[in-house]
Amino acid sequence: MLSKSKYIGGLQCDKRLWMEKHQPDLRDEYTEAQKALFAQGTCVGELAQKLFPDGVDCTPDFERPDGKGITIVLNTTKDAVPNGADVIYEAAFVANDVYI
Repeated sequence: MLSKSKYIGGLQCDKRLWMEKHQPDLRDEYTEAQKALFAQGTCVGELAQKLFPDGVDCTPDFERPDGKGITIVLNTTKDAVPNGADVIYEAAFVANDVYI
């Protein structure tokens, strides 16, 4: 999966993106500042849903025991676009075999 943070990291350094994808266990523990940024990102998402209500929520559930969280997100996004959704939260798609 190519998250926003991995994408930004890849813009900063190609090797960083490769390491996060192929050897994530070598990553340093998150600092308190990084954890605060993640929390801030969550708050921004929640605010967006309040400012733009009644959107289609494609937020992934990576905790699903059947591993179908990503498939459900992709299908929900794929269905929302042609059905005229004006607002889609956490939309996802695949490009060049990369989940974005």
